[in-house]
Amino acid sequence: MGLALNHLQRQVIRLDAKWKNGDYGDDPPVAGLALARKIAMCSYKSAELFSTRFGRNPTATAKIPGRTECSFRCERLSRPSGRKIRPALRYELLSQHHPNHDTFDPIRKYGIRAYERIQARVTLVGISSDWLFPASEVRSLAGELRSCGVDCNYCEIESSHGHDAFLAEPDKLASILASRMSPGNTLG
Repeated sequence: MGLALNHLQRQVIRLDAKWKNGDYGDDPPVAGLALARKIAMCSYKSAELFSTRFGRNPTATAKIPGRTECSFRCERLSRPSGRKIRPALRYELLSQHHPNHDTFDPIRKYGIRAYERIQARVTLVGISSDWLFPASEVRSLAGELRSCGVDCNYCEIESSHGHDAFLAEPDKLASILASRMSPGNTLG
């Protein structure tokens, strides 16, 4: 799902008339970037959050007589200004070419034994409503790491905030990390 959404985000940036094959100078593809951000924002939330916060409630403009299109309040969630996020080229390039973004997969390259090299204590945190990185997959990864001898702990945050739960409810993540860290250790 994440790979497909990343692809869609890059495509809408590239389809913007201002993209100019990445050579846009001081006139970035703001519309494409804004739409890419909207796609990302939707993937960071859960269906439960959308339903609770917005439901099928129309906006005030939806009640205009003669209007053929109905606008819903959920459309307001993803209104980040593309002008505030100007580096469209970097967004596009990082999402496609950064070696750890779409293509990171040590198992495909080295097999399950890649995990045996991990010496660090690992804490994986799943989020109950995250569909971008489902908790079941994070839990499964923790099991694979433990089966290879890695000191791996799995915790799950119960939240309706989806992938963004660590931002919306930071105390939950802080509590997990604090309980896992021994005195004198830092996150650095």
